[in-house]
Amino acid sequence: MKGLALSAATLALAFAGCGDRGSQASGSNSGAGTTQATSSDQSVAHETPAAGTYEVWFGGDEGFLVVSDRKATTAPVTARFALNRLLDGLSDEEAAAGLFTAVPAGTELLGMHIEDGIATVDLSSAFEQGSGSLAESLRLAQVVYTLTQFDTIEGVSFRLEGEPVELFGGHGIILDRPQARQDFDQFLRA
Repeated sequence: MKGLALSAATLALAFAGCGDRGSQASGSNSGAGTTQATSSDQSVAHETPAAGTYEVWFGGDEGFLVVSDRKATTAPVTARFALNRLLDGLSDEEAAAGLFTAVPAGTELLGMHIEDGIATVDLSSAFEQGSGSLAESLRLAQVVYTLTQFDTIEGVSFRLEGEPVELFGGHGIILDRPQARQDFDQFLRA
């Protein structure tokens, strides 16, 4: 486990200032780690609304996954909404707290479908750009953890530009089945 923590720490250092889009998330509340949804966010709310609070998962201390609890004040919170907020990047408060994202800047959600507990997400090709195997795994974990907070989602299948992904990234991470939280346990602090 110490080797993983060291590798995770190396990953965190590699991401310092890289892939972090700072405060591109919608305007922030006075509470740390929260953001307000604007009326333009309502266009992404297509699934059954959940509660007004939601989770967005980022990298944190030593490269472990860290949850950021956010609150949407004007739009219903859906899986699509939460994933778009992950793709928007960190709030000022999250960045100041030392969080980072492994999701490359410019990644866009092209489509999303939920059926039988599986969310199939179609992301732009930017999602696969750059980084090492730990960073590639962490970005997958960020998406999986952000989406599986919703009771209707147990796993995530990935598509890039409409094509199913069975090998991801330059290091060939195998995605031959929907990914669940337990597939990324190594990114949780023990």
